[in-house]
Amino acid sequence: MFYAYILFSKTRDRYYIGSSGNLGQRVIKHNEKHKGFTGHTQDWQLVYLEEYETLKMSQKQSLQIVVKKNFFPTQNFTQTGK
Repeated sequence: MFYAYILFSKTRDRYYIGSSGNLGQRVIKHNEKHKGFTGHTQDWQLVYLEEYETLKMSQKQSLQIVVKKNFFPTQNFTQTGK
Protein backbone atom coordinates (compact mmCIF):
# COMPACT_ATOMS: atom_id res chain seq x y z
CA MET A 1 0.00 0.00 0.00
CA PHE A 2 0.95 3.63 -0.51
CA TYR A 3 0.01 6.62 1.60
CA ALA A 4 -0.70 10.33 1.33
CA TYR A 5 0.03 11.75 4.77
CA ILE A 6 0.22 14.89 6.86
CA LEU A 7 2.70 15.44 9.67
CA PHE A 8 2.60 18.19 12.30
CA SER A 9 5.46 19.68 14.33
CA LYS A 10 4.53 21.46 17.56
CA THR A 11 7.96 23.09 17.69
CA ARG A 12 7.61 24.67 14.25
CA ASP A 13 3.80 24.91 14.36
CA ARG A 14 3.82 23.64 10.77
CA TYR A 15 2.36 20.85 8.68
CA TYR A 16 4.18 18.70 6.14
CA ILE A 17 2.33 16.86 3.36
CA GLY A 18 3.89 13.87 1.61
CA SER A 19 3.44 10.41 0.12
CA SER A 20 5.28 7.14 0.64
CA GLY A 21 5.19 3.40 0.14
CA ASN A 22 6.83 2.80 3.54
CA LEU A 23 5.15 5.19 5.92
CA GLY A 24 6.81 4.00 9.13
CA GLN A 25 10.31 4.38 7.72
CA ARG A 26 9.43 7.72 6.14
CA VAL A 27 8.21 9.21 9.44
CA ILE A 28 11.45 8.05 11.08
CA LYS A 29 13.43 9.80 8.31
CA HIS A 30 11.46 13.03 8.82
CA ASN A 31 12.43 12.96 12.50
CA GLU A 32 16.15 12.55 11.82
CA LYS A 33 18.45 15.56 11.59
CA HIS A 34 18.98 16.63 7.95
CA LYS A 35 18.95 19.77 5.78
CA GLY A 36 15.39 19.43 4.46
CA PHE A 37 12.19 21.12 5.64
CA THR A 38 11.49 18.50 8.33
CA GLY A 39 15.11 18.08 9.48
CA HIS A 40 15.23 21.06 11.82
CA THR A 41 13.06 19.45 14.51
CA GLN A 42 12.50 15.89 15.61
CA ASP A 43 8.90 16.10 16.82
CA TRP A 44 6.93 15.36 13.62
CA GLN A 45 3.73 13.45 14.37
CA LEU A 46 1.43 11.74 11.90
CA VAL A 47 -1.96 13.49 12.06
CA TYR A 48 -3.65 12.33 8.84
CA LEU A 49 -3.28 9.56 6.29
CA GLU A 50 -5.03 8.11 3.27
CA GLU A 51 -4.22 4.71 1.79
CA TYR A 52 -3.89 4.06 -1.96
CA GLU A 53 -3.06 1.14 -4.22
CA THR A 54 -0.33 2.95 -6.20
CA LEU A 55 2.36 5.51 -5.46
CA LYS A 56 1.10 7.67 -8.31
CA MET A 57 -2.37 7.86 -6.72
CA SER A 58 -0.91 8.79 -3.31
CA GLN A 59 1.31 11.47 -4.88
CA LYS A 60 -1.65 12.90 -6.77
CA GLN A 61 -3.66 13.14 -3.54
CA SER A 62 -0.74 14.76 -1.69
CA LEU A 63 -0.52 17.40 -4.39
CA GLN A 64 -4.29 18.02 -4.23
CA ILE A 65 -4.08 18.51 -0.47
CA VAL A 66 -1.27 21.06 -0.96
CA VAL A 67 -3.13 22.92 -3.70
CA LYS A 68 -6.52 23.01 -2.00
CA LYS A 69 -5.27 23.39 1.58
CA ASN A 70 -8.65 22.16 2.73
CA PHE A 71 -7.65 19.28 4.99
CA PHE A 72 -8.24 21.06 8.32
CA PRO A 73 -10.26 21.32 10.43
CA THR A 74 -13.15 19.51 8.76
CA GLN A 75 -11.59 16.13 7.93
CA ASN A 76 -10.92 13.24 10.26
CA PHE A 77 -7.18 12.76 10.92
CA THR A 78 -7.16 8.99 10.35
CA GLN A 79 -9.12 8.51 7.14
CA THR A 80 -8.26 5.92 4.56
CA GLY A 81 -9.38 6.03 0.93
CA LYS A 82 -8.77 4.24 -2.36
